[in-house]
Amino acid sequence: MRARIDGRRCDCLLDTGSDVTLIPVSFVNDAHIRESKQVLTLANGTQIPVLGEVKLSLEVGKYSSIFTGLVSKHVDDVILGIDWLENNNMMWDFS
Repeated sequence: MRARIDGRRCDCLLDTGSDVTLIPVSFVNDAHIRESKQVLTLANGTQIPVLGEVKLSLEVGKYSSIFTGLVSKHVDDVILGIDWLENNNMMWDFS
């Protein structure tokens, strides 16, 4: 999905298989990252280090919101997880 996050245009991955929203460290300023005790574990059991969490603005067309995501050096794209989809009452219609 093409979006604007904190004023920066980017493509976001909508991922119902991800329990949480993930943000690449390149999208945030270290000063905005808050400590988080959250641990990310992949389906194969591998853990991914988390630098913390951050609140960012998101705009898609006329829709806008503020969301929280976990920051990691190990993701390259913004991944909007099931938490974001549920919090924003998103519905997908594949027909």
